[in-house]
Amino acid sequence: MPQIIGEYCTSMRANRKSYTTVNVYINNVLHFARFVCGGNLTEDFYKHINPSDVENYMISLETKETADGVKRMGDDILQSRWSSLNTFFDWCTKRGYIDKNPMGVVDRPKNNTEHKVTYLTKAEINKLFKAIDKNENETFRMRDKTLISLALATALRISALVNINIDDIDFDNGVIKVVEKRQKVREIPIGDHMMVTLKEFIEFRTNECGDVNSRALFLTKNNNRLSVWDANDMLEKYCDWAGIKRVTFHKLRASSACALAKAGVPVKAIAQQLGHSGIGVTMRYLDVFNEDR
Repeated sequence: MPQIIGEYCTSMRANRKSYTTVNVYINNVLHFARFVCGGNLTEDFYKHINPSDVENYMISLETKETADGVKRMGDDILQSRWSSLNTFFDWCTKRGYIDKNPMGVVDRPKNNTEHKVTYLTKAEINKLFKAIDKNENETFRMRDKTLISLALATALRISALVNINIDDIDFDNGVIKVVEKRQKVREIPIGDHMMVTLKEFIEFRTNECGDVNSRALFLTKNNNRLSVWDANDMLEKYCDWAGIKRVTFHKLRASSACALAKAGVPVKAIAQQLGHSGIGVTMRYLDVFNEDR
């Protein structure tokens, strides 16, 4: 990996970017670098980039080959790639590594996608838990059921869920301390039923794994902290077993928000639970409720 990428990674971490954000930005920049270098990365690739290189790269992203044929890339992904490159080259300019950001004359892709909230219904959630119960490995069954239950109970992002440590859970006051997007620390309330589930899981996990990496609540089979990608792969597997649509943990977050809206919880309270700074995004979940009604 070019040295400049390592420096950029360190700079983002110093500015308290989350590991997930850093990983996305780095991978997007490396993907672009391999494109302009013809697959062979060079140390100084960033010094020779012009707007045409960026435009050709963005054109190459418009479609992708899949098992079902050629499909159009989503506008969200195109915007994400553009933003990653713009942030990287802006950083290079500020550090004096290049004279000018080549993204300055390349317009940000427009987003014409009409966003529709995808979530699981109560019936689909019941099917999901029945599928988890089919897992013959008791360790994974307990872990996965607890993780998915906690996701639905709290509407937390998966990046926050997998980074929970056992000592982050305050059973006396019924709250969990979590580190969310932009390193924001919050205390999330949990109900009595979820408290019982967590206590049973921690007791089981301690008996099974002992003190190995004991701080992390959710572990892999190698006793390492469960990653975001492992968690989403696991969830997709259970969706297939349950015969329901494939969803990510972000859709479980939406499922939780929709359930709160249908239960009549005020929109400001839902926004606070989700960690939204305003109610604009939160209103999408109330719109789902109105459509269903």
